[in-house]
Amino acid sequence: MDCWEPDLNEARPGDLRDTSTPRDIQALYESLLLGDALSVLGQARLRGWMLRNTTAGKRLGAAVPPGAELADKTGAGHYGVVNDAGVVWPDQARPLTLAVMTRTDRQDAVNYNVVVARVGQLIFGELL
Repeated sequence: MDCWEPDLNEARPGDLRDTSTPRDIQALYESLLLGDALSVLGQARLRGWMLRNTTAGKRLGAAVPPGAELADKTGAGHYGVVNDAGVVWPDQARPLTLAVMTRTDRQDAVNYNVVVARVGQLIFGELL
């Protein structure tokens, strides 16, 4: 991180500080929650914390299929930034890591959770 909260949520176009990509975030969660980047205890602790996240209800949480568990982290900021990323453990299927990140070039753009929820519906409908 280059900045601290709340400055890291600024998201000015062209500013490369505090940036990532959906692919990098997806790979990070895959490594932390499904891979060997953490000990078994560390992985269980992180998964427990992320499973108790309550901010995803109008984002990916709104699209998770019945019987599936979602361990995720959400974020939002200026320029319409709305993010949700983590791991879904579907009932009777392999875990799926994903990251959905949105933004615009307008500083005053509204943060539309529904866009992330709709992407989740498309992903889950296709892959689960």
